[in-house]
Amino acid sequence: MVSIQIRSNTNSEGMLDLHVATGIPESEVDVVLVVHAAESEHGRSWPEGFLEQIVGSIDDPTFTRPLQGEYERREALG
Repeated sequence: MVSIQIRSNTNSEGMLDLHVATGIPESEVDVVLVVHAAESEHGRSWPEGFLEQIVGSIDDPTFTRPLQGEYERREALG
């Protein structure tokens, strides 16, 4: 059995054309296709309620944020 995972795009009609190299020439094969909408890299978000769970979760009164230092000074562009 060969498992192949790809990411592709559908056309404006929602059709997906697949051409998959199986390495199994001139044979009858069984194909299982699972289709689900992919998350874009920019569309990912935190799980529902995650931020509400962590806000204020550090209840140690001795916890402080250390000094962050200064920004690196660079030459002006242009």
